[in-house]
Amino acid sequence: AEAEALIAAFRPTMPQGCRPSARTAFLFHGAGTPAPRRDFEKTLDGVDALLTQNKGPFFMGEEFGAVDCAWAPFLERYSVQLPLMHSGLRLRDNPERPHLSAWYDAMEARVPAYSSRVQGSAYSWAAVLATAGFGNAGSAREYRPAEETSFKADTRVWQRYAEGRTGVGSTPREEVAMRMWKNRKGLVADTVQNCNMQVSPELVDEVLRVCLCAMTEGPDLDSSPSESEAFMTGLLAA
Repeated sequence: AEAEALIAAFRPTMPQGCRPSARTAFLFHGAGTPAPRRDFEKTLDGVDALLTQNKGPFFMGEEFGAVDCAWAPFLERYSVQLPLMHSGLRLRDNPERPHLSAWYDAMEARVPAYSSRVQGSAYSWAAVLATAGFGNAGSAREYRPAEETSFKADTRVWQRYAEGRTGVGSTPREEVAMRMWKNRKGLVADTVQNCNMQVSPELVDEVLRVCLCAMTEGPDLDSSPSESEAFMTGLLAA
């Protein structure tokens, strides 16, 4: 019952009258105008208060659970997007809201599956703010540089996740390369289609092969396709 109440607190806690957009959730009003800073500050204060109920760092206390799953997609976006919309509105490492700050740290340090496989890209969450059509009245806006916000990178978290698992890259970069290699036929087909058939599948495949080899410190860029094929196949089989 307590977990259900914490999940139910989501809608009344978030800024009222804002769109639950997929990528810019609860940032803009129906007309596409950004919610005022005071609304976001009220929301963040409310989340910080909810996290005190069970003494954190997670919503239900010491253990990660369903309530964190319900809140994570939106708080993750907020951690990147709000500092870009309002100068000084930091969610991480902020002594004004220590429980919320601790929640971010706990999610990334104590839930390897989240930070290694689920957590989105800070670059992507920042980029949609300057892209027309994501709730922002249909026109791109100018925000502060995305470099001012980023997710904390800790290779130890990935190592904890990958330990004992088969078919998982030894580093996040290697994992991305492996996934792209497995899906490269679909990636090539989508790229050719999106380029209005103005590039050949062979060229796209070659470019993709070169990029993936560079990501994994594989064969030299001028290596033959058979060499890169053997290398990536070996990674997937490891």
